[in-house]
Amino acid sequence: MTGLKQIRFAGFGGQGVVLAGTILGYAAIHDGKWVSGSNSYGAQARGGSARSEVVISEEPITFPHVIRSDILIVLSQSAYDAHITDVAEDGALVIYDDLIVEPHGQEPVAPMLRRNPPKLQSSFAKASEDTRIPPRAGAHGFLRRRVMVS
Repeated sequence: MTGLKQIRFAGFGGQGVVLAGTILGYAAIHDGKWVSGSNSYGAQARGGSARSEVVISEEPITFPHVIRSDILIVLSQSAYDAHITDVAEDGALVIYDDLIVEPHGQEPVAPMLRRNPPKLQSSFAKASEDTRIPPRAGAHGFLRRRVMVS
């Protein structure tokens, strides 16, 4: 099968892992690609492990799950530890926050894009405000080039 891309998002529940996979899947459908997706998360609403897998292809997809990630996006250390060995040889690793995720004990198996979001205020004065941080244009451009299936 030519033009197959396998992307895995992994982190904790509440970080938007499932939403990110869903948005990527819908974007690929909008581009006219074949898409398969699956999600896995713990029973907790927040804090448990979460994973979202998206398979994108120019042709019908015969197996709907990620076998070896072409792109692995990790948002937690435990997600890095669990999934780093499943990255394809020519795959890419994206670490969302290098203050939370630190590659250890081995050389990176793929090119890394490290994104360190702005430091959030530690006070709870604005606890009701949304603290989600949108991706920077640099990370978006990098992912767009890696995901394009043409």
